[in-house]
Amino acid sequence: MDTLRETKKCTRCKKTVSIDLFINEKKRELKTCKICRDKSKKYRKPKERKEKKEKIRKYNNRNNAKFPKKYLNKYFNMEFTDKECWEMEYFINNTICGCSWDFKIFVDFHQFIHFFNIKPQMWINWKKEYDRWENIRKLENLNFKYQKWAVVEEYKEYKGKMIYRWAYFQDGSECSKWIYYGDNQEQWEKEEEENEKEHEKEKEKEQQNDKCIMCGRNDWSCKCAVPRSPINSDGETWY
Repeated sequence: MDTLRETKKCTRCKKTVSIDLFINEKKRELKTCKICRDKSKKYRKPKERKEKKEKIRKYNNRNNAKFPKKYLNKYFNMEFTDKECWEMEYFINNTICGCSWDFKIFVDFHQFIHFFNIKPQMWINWKKEYDRWENIRKLENLNFKYQKWAVVEEYKEYKGKMIYRWAYFQDGSECSKWIYYGDNQEQWEKEEEENEKEHEKEKEKEQQNDKCIMCGRNDWSCKCAVPRSPINSDGETWY
């Protein structure tokens, strides 16, 4: 009986070999000996590793989604996948928080867009710019400080209606020009242009009055030694 325990017959080569050749690293008794197993490893094809697919959560209330999926599709007039819905929610959340607002429930988003009179196309344009900057940031391995967000604020009231403006910010500092929008935006811009023209005309008149009487220069580079006005320090005309 002792000799039977010390030897064992291999099912592949059908040879009686010592029992030690049937024990592997996990200390399990196998049916094939070690010699046969080593031979099979040489001719065994390596297994192709399949790429793991990202498990994307469904966009619904059970997974703590802040928007109904139907609302996002209707509001933006697009058909979002679950991944795009999560990305849009993340972007909207950070944009609203960047404007010093809270975004905890769906009602907060409604109040935000009505307060600042934000339209769906503005969100889409902001999201495109954000995606473009994110791709550049990831390629260059930059920190999160280099993220850029759109910041919206009230500018001024004009004829009973508010004018708003927005710009891109990076690391708490402005990195683009302010863009104005509102119901009376065009009228306000026309008045601003007219006021600037009038202000420039007044500056030109002041410069003409400050010219040298002898040579007509106004850059204080002449050597005429003549005061710019006909009245001297004593209050009398010099001519």
